[in-house]
Amino acid sequence: MADETSREEQEMIKSAIGEPIEQSNGDSNMQQSIVNQGQPEEIPSAPIPYQDQAQQDYQQYGPQSMPAQQDYQQYGQDYAQYPSYSPDTITEISEQVVTEKLAQIRDQLEKVIDFKNIVDAKIDFLDERMKRIEKILDRLQLSVLQKVGEYVTNVEDIRKEVIETQKSFKSLLDKHHK
Repeated sequence: MADETSREEQEMIKSAIGEPIEQSNGDSNMQQSIVNQGQPEEIPSAPIPYQDQAQQDYQQYGPQSMPAQQDYQQYGQDYAQYPSYSPDTITEISEQVVTEKLAQIRDQLEKVIDFKNIVDAKIDFLDERMKRIEKILDRLQLSVLQKVGEYVTNVEDIRKEVIETQKSFKSLLDKHHK
């Protein structure tokens, strides 16, 4: 179904810009596009307003002085042979082009939004992980400070014991030397 819609849109656009439409075997049962219905095949060329004056100039100066004039007339006639399209047709084609471009932009925007959501989730995960790591580091710091405090207390106790032991030895030595 989407293939048929896309194919119809392509046919409408190609017919609007004058390119031949390629028909595949499966499309032979399809109706003609609404863009092509009721449109003239070719509009007769309009008369060129300054053609009479150009003819007079051509006769006055001769063929050697203005050889490019025929090219300009031919260009004007070729240009006038292109078919004109109704405003509805032009509007429909421009809406299709805008819709296609907006679809591409919408797809890209959805990808960016998905990427943003993924990045936000990862940032939230990393933020939670950092908080857990900070808590662990705080506990480790407290444990280290407690151990250092215990170590200092133990060293003080050992110092006191050593001082008492020295006093005891000194008193024993003093008694023994007397």
